[in-house]
Amino acid sequence: MDIGHYDKNVLTKLYNFFVENNLIYGMGTEYNSLLTPSSTLLEVAEVNEISNDLKELWKLYSTWNTLYLKSVAGEAPPWIREYSEYGMAPEEIEASRLCSAGGLEPRLCRVDYVCLGSKRSIAEIQWKTGGPGLFFGISDAYSKAIPSDAKNEYLGMPTESFYNVIVQAGNNNQTVAVNLVRDVWLNGEAYLERAYRDRGLTYIPIERRESHRRIIERNNVYFAIDDKNKSHEIDFINGQGFTQFLPKKRLIGLAQATLEGKIWIETPLNYIYRQKWGLSLPFVKEYRALFSDRLRDIIIPTALLSDSHLDLSLISANLEHPLRDELLDVQSIARLADLPTSLRKALVLKCGAGTGEFYSDGKGVFRLSGSRSSALRILEFIEGRIKIRGEPWIIQPFIDSTHSIPVSLPWALNNTKPIEAHARIMIFGGRLGTKDPEIIGGLGNYGRHWKVSGRSPGVDEQGNICGTAFNDIRVKLDN
Repeated sequence: MDIGHYDKNVLTKLYNFFVENNLIYGMGTEYNSLLTPSSTLLEVAEVNEISNDLKELWKLYSTWNTLYLKSVAGEAPPWIREYSEYGMAPEEIEASRLCSAGGLEPRLCRVDYVCLGSKRSIAEIQWKTGGPGLFFGISDAYSKAIPSDAKNEYLGMPTESFYNVIVQAGNNNQTVAVNLVRDVWLNGEAYLERAYRDRGLTYIPIERRESHRRIIERNNVYFAIDDKNKSHEIDFINGQGFTQFLPKKRLIGLAQATLEGKIWIETPLNYIYRQKWGLSLPFVKEYRALFSDRLRDIIIPTALLSDSHLDLSLISANLEHPLRDELLDVQSIARLADLPTSLRKALVLKCGAGTGEFYSDGKGVFRLSGSRSSALRILEFIEGRIKIRGEPWIIQPFIDSTHSIPVSLPWALNNTKPIEAHARIMIFGGRLGTKDPEIIGGLGNYGRHWKVSGRSPGVDEQGNICGTAFNDIRVKLDN
């Protein structure tokens, strides 16, 4: 992996494309991210390895699904079922079991790498990305502002690939797709609505809290109500969080309609595709043989947090820290606060559930880099949720990898400065029909803060540029 640099004059082209197409996160009218005159560059060999990673990740969740069904049947430990169904209403459990038993698998995913090169490290797999309109629009902006040449080519064309995934769910030439998103993504979704309109695809973005009112059912056929109060029979629904706003009984009908081929929901209503705790399964002694060594090489080592018996030997063995053996003496979650600050900073704790207020949007992701008292507050909070609610939480080593990348503030495009930034390399994968998953595109996301995403542009008290920037991903060609 490398960073390819361009003349800063391309920033004006990028900015104009973003503004003209309303590629804006949030409810405002101003582009609110940093800009960078650069691309993330991958070697051909790296791309081939990532393509193989995608196949393994689909297998990971397929194997997890098999363990879940065995647990439901009493043929595997009950904790697998309990974690997989944590926080779910009875109707959600029924819908999830239907889709699980029916073998429904996603056709799209987003893999978040925090490190590429000789050692690839995956922090998370998102089976439903945030706003495809914004992300794919940014990719299109780069392809228009900076054409490919003899030295590099685009990693993919995600707007086109997303279209192909959608229309395979249609029954005619007038496919109807609905994307149910949080309101902060609606600006960008209008980009895809316009891009697909002339191709006979009706693409309707809906704020997910409106799902109960704008997704209706008549005789087991599902319709969407557009902004003009016109109803459209739905072929394809993209979304996850919308399910919390629908009448619970409607979920069972949607699951059955998906199994009957009347509609496609991306991701299917199998809730394991919303969860993170299963990333620990390849590292659990009893199940190691079910998963490839490749998975254990690319997924950041992940351990379940337990309120009864805490085993951090996996984390200790995979930390590059002189005091890592101290983790072996920690007997409870709260006692992590007693570790030296530098060792605490090397840990990340995440909510592994697929429901509730902490499973998405980065709300349930913590580092213990503050004082002992602040770390203890976080740990007691997590420990309480595990003890009282049975909520699954995981722990991983923190991968502290940064890159020098040029950025500018959106209101000062002529003033470009380099920053040392953490990276989130977002690889979009897609699967058409029975084919193996393949790369359909990608974006680099860079920022000073370790969480990378969700930071508005600005300048801190020391004069440092803050915020995050996106760039596209390209493949370096052998010449």
